Amino acid sequence: MLIANPSTPQPFNLSTFQPFNPSTPQPFTPPYMNILKALFGGTSVDFAELVQNGAQIIDVRSKAEYEGGHIEGSLNIPLQVLESNLGKLKKDKPIITCCASGMRSGSAKSVLETNGFEAYNGGGWAGLSKKIAQ
Repeated sequence: MLIANPSTPQPFNLSTFQPFNPSTPQPFTPPYMNILKALFGGTSVDFAELVQNGAQIIDVRSKAEYEGGHIEGSLNIPLQVLESNLGKLKKDKPIITCCASGMRSGSAKSVLETNGFEAYNGGGWAGLSKKIAQ
């Protein structure tokens, strides 16, 4: 029995070639993708539905960034002062955090969850505004 060395390239065998078929299961997703989704927000959350059901949108960018453009009805609480302003938030409604890219809003989501809030990372505010407009 011949056992192939994994470091030795194997010849291409046309008889076993399988063209892409969209109905077959897709390849394995590396674990780091789940980490990125957790940090930057995944697509499994229906943000429009959350907003329709009364979710609060918290923009954690600086005041200057917020004044340069934001989601109408959102509340600006910069990440640096979020913990000292938790009293401004309702615990009985979910919170969607947003920022410029998703990094600060991911941190804000963690702060909120640690303090007993139901929180979702909406990522960048511009992308979130498109998701809730649908």
